[in-house]
Amino acid sequence: MKAQDAMGSPFGPDLKVSSTRIVMLVAKGNPKGLKDLAGLTQPGLKIGTTDPRASTLGALSHDLFRETGQYHAINKNVVVMNDTAHTLIQSMEAGEKLDVALVYEANIQHLKQKFDYVPIKPARAQAVQNIAANKNTAYPQLARRLMQHITSDTSKRRFEQLGFQWVAGPPQP
Repeated sequence: MKAQDAMGSPFGPDLKVSSTRIVMLVAKGNPKGLKDLAGLTQPGLKIGTTDPRASTLGALSHDLFRETGQYHAINKNVVVMNDTAHTLIQSMEAGEKLDVALVYEANIQHLKQKFDYVPIKPARAQAVQNIAANKNTAYPQLARRLMQHITSDTSKRRFEQLGFQWVAGPPQP
């Protein structure tokens, strides 16, 4: 049972706003030659992920490991599990001996001069950002205006500047 179902579905319809892919952040030149998730089984590879119990990124990453059928071979190479992608990226920037970190593409827009990245192929290797209002909000007009603003052309440009893919349709009146 979904958590939302257990709560009696308190939210109205959600609007999908944007998405971002999970990628493998690697040193310039990709010295380990990583091409896909199967490459994460290389003996001695040092992998960083976010914690699947604390992060959607971590949960998605570890689910993708399972889907390869090689979860244990990959997981034994995970040497760092941070709570957020931001701290994981800081570990990479500090040169803390990680060979690869699984992060969102939107997290690394400012790092493309320092690092390379390898997109992960499965369609499931992406997160969608959405928004919904509580059905019983005391401020339905304010909630509607917020959702219109978040799905506006101005917002679209900002999301795209930050490395997100835009998936929202035109704002609803």
